[in-house]
Amino acid sequence: MVLNGLWLVVARFGPLWSTVLVIVLLLAVLARVIVLLGRAPARGWAERIVVDGTNGLHFGWVTIATVANTAAWLTATVPESWAEQADLWAILVLAAVLLIGVATAWFTVRIAPALATAWGLVWLAVGRLTDEPQSTPTAIAAIIVAVVIVLAAGVAVMRKLRTSPVAEPGART
Repeated sequence: MVLNGLWLVVARFGPLWSTVLVIVLLLAVLARVIVLLGRAPARGWAERIVVDGTNGLHFGWVTIATVANTAAWLTATVPESWAEQADLWAILVLAAVLLIGVATAWFTVRIAPALATAWGLVWLAVGRLTDEPQSTPTAIAAIIVAVVIVLAAGVAVMRKLRTSPVAEPGART
């Protein structure tokens, strides 16, 4: 919560590079939370929804926000000639999001981060199709990345369900 608030303050009053620093720290803290949650399964639907859902959605959203924030900072600092390859750079950044999203799905076996990341990617695609700067290649890549991340999370969850031992009826877990 402190880092979320700090990001809002530096986004309003600080230099752009400081927003990148704060959001990367926030992402690292949330990644640690997701790892800790992955060590013990949820004890029921309430915990799965409230704890896994909330933290997973936050982690997934901050993942895409970190990439967007970093891209904004780089856009402001790199030579203007790089703008000629904006679609290429966007697709390379989306490839990084894909790697982060699939790794998160595979190692945490959580669906919430994948859904939040996909949500951000879909909005990115909508923005690139309907707003400036328009970029059909970026929009298509964002949609593909969103679908692959959600599929990876689904496969990870299904794999875990198939390999998890089934408790005996009435057994204490």
